[in-house]
Amino acid sequence: VIFHTAASVRFDDSLSAALKLNTRGTVELLELAKEMKKLEVFEYVSTTYCNVGINAKIEEKVYPSHLDWKILLKALDVDEYSLDLLVYKLKWTQPNTYTLSKSLAENAVLEASQHITACIIRPSVVINISEEPVPGWTDNLNGVLGVTTGVSKGVLRTFKCSPSAAL
Repeated sequence: VIFHTAASVRFDDSLSAALKLNTRGTVELLELAKEMKKLEVFEYVSTTYCNVGINAKIEEKVYPSHLDWKILLKALDVDEYSLDLLVYKLKWTQPNTYTLSKSLAENAVLEASQHITACIIRPSVVINISEEPVPGWTDNLNGVLGVTTGVSKGVLRTFKCSPSAAL
């Protein structure tokens, strides 16, 4: 069994970095998985937010990206600035490079599922724990950890929310 949980979760990664780490990394691991004779299942940890551009109930299926992950990975050989310009012109529907790269990786997993047993898990939040694998493992304040830390330290007392927003 392969549990693929590795990813850059930085929302401000350059497109090149996000594609290399999250999409290409997944594709390379899928290629390795295809060669494993005794592999039972490839479990890919994605994110609930990779389908934020869909204006309906999000079902448990892979939504096809309007961007082709194979073409974008080939474009990584071009300089980073040109790649960023290209995708900016394509007007992707994702809010950041993290969700875009995870969506593209889901499409790669779907394609690979023709050859291996694969599943996609979409947690809404993945956070670290304080003691494992070693104390101090937490090295950033991204996402919910930043909010939790701010509230617990008394620094964050209020934040703007929409009362009608669905959680």
